[in-house]
Amino acid sequence: MKTTTFLLGIVLAFFMVSCGPTTDDAIKHNDKIVLDQKEIIDAQNLFLTSMIDAKDSESVSQAFENYLEILTEKEKKYTEIGKFDEKDSFRIAMQTYIDQMISITENEYKNLVEIYNKDIEDVSQSDRDNWEKIAKDATGKESQANDAFLEAQKRFAKEYHFELKE
Repeated sequence: MKTTTFLLGIVLAFFMVSCGPTTDDAIKHNDKIVLDQKEIIDAQNLFLTSMIDAKDSESVSQAFENYLEILTEKEKKYTEIGKFDEKDSFRIAMQTYIDQMISITENEYKNLVEIYNKDIEDVSQSDRDNWEKIAKDATGKESQANDAFLEAQKRFAKEYHFELKE
C-alpha cells in the first residue's frame, strides 16, 4: 500500500511538472518583465529630461550613470534567472532589449553627454550637427528595440492566451 501511494505521488508530481507554465504563470512573468522595463524607461526619462531641462553637467552625468547602472542590474538579472518555458522567448526578448539599450547608452548617449558637458564656448558647429545626428540615431535604435520587444510580448501573450492591457 505504501509503495502504491508513493508511486502515485511520483506520477502526480511528474504530471504537474510536465504540464509547464499556466496562463497565470505567464501573466505574472509578463508583469515582472514589464515592471523592469518601466524602471528602465523611467530612468531613461530622468536622464533625457536632465538634458532637456538644461541641468548642470554634474546632474546630467549622475542621471546618465544611474540609468546605465539600472540597465546593468537588469542585464545581470535576466542573464541569471532561469528559463520560463522551453522556448524562453520573452525573457530572451527582454535580454535583447536591455542589451540594445545598453549599446545606445554606451555609444549615442555617452557622446551626447560629452557634448553637453563641454563649456558653451567650446561647443562647435560640428558638435551641434553631431548632436542632431546622434539623437536621431538613438531615437531610431530605441524605436526598433521597443518594437521588437512589443512584438515578442504580443507573441508571448497569444501563446499563453491572455490579453495585454495598456
